[in-house]
This record gives sequence, structure tokens and C-alpha cells, in this order.
Amino acid sequence: EALITAFDPLDDSSTADIGAATVDLAAVLGEEVTSAQRDFRFDAGKRCVTIDDQLTGMQPGTEVQWTMVTKAEVTVEKDRATATLRQGGKSLEVRASSSPPGAWSASPFAGPERRYGKNREGLTLLRWNTQADGNGALSLEVALSPSGAKK
Repeated sequence: EALITAFDPLDDSSTADIGAATVDLAAVLGEEVTSAQRDFRFDAGKRCVTIDDQLTGMQPGTEVQWTMVTKAEVTVEKDRATATLRQGGKSLEVRASSSPPGAWSASPFAGPERRYGKNREGLTLLRWNTQADGNGALSLEVALSPSGAKK
């Protein structure tokens, strides 16, 4: 079970355009990691959500995938560090960086049958593929913002 360890809402008067939350994911990931912290930063001024993952205690070289499922049309850009999601005339840039480096890939989602009904057709699985470094650690940042937003 994930544990929220910090929370700073967007409506706080001292930081009206900035919000943050921290989640401890170690229990979710189990014995694969010693620690797993996910920080969310919400920046209304830049129209950006940033997700920062810090993982430790993995076996060196362990493959790690950061994933999201979407109904949007997905294009992995030539730099392989940016994916663009398009739906309903709008687009969202998903940029990632990690140490060690990684790359985006996209494929049709063929997940297992859900107990609440059949999978929806037309879903895409977007994955950032990387691996733990020689010390068994990984630092990963994913930023989501509307195309053309301030960076």
C-alpha cells in the first residue's frame, strides 16, 4: 500500500500556483527495492505536472519501466525522450529523463481482463524503459504539459 508522506495543495495561499505531494511506494514495489519515493509537483503557472521517482536497493542493471495507459494517439518523437499524446484536438507533451538514460516506447495495450469488464479497445501503453545503475539506484523524472506550454 502506498503511503502519502507529504502534501502541499495548490490552493495554499503562500504558493497558489505550486502544489506538491510525496508518496512512499516501497511497500507497493516490495522486496525489489529498499526505498521508492515518488514526488509530484504541480505548477499551474507553467501548466506542468512533474513526477520524480527515486528508487534504491535494486540489483544493478534491473530493468525498470515507467508506464501509463492512454486513449490518446501517441507519437514517440525522434529524440525518444519526448512522447506527444493527441486527443480531441489537444496535445500533451510527456518528457522524461533518467539516470541511467532511457527511451520511450509505445504499443497497443493488451492488459488482462478486468473484473469490472472487458478492456477498452484503442488503448496505448506508453513506457519509459531504463535500468538501475551500478549501485542499484534509479532517478527518473517525467514532466507532462500541454504542447507549447512554458518549460
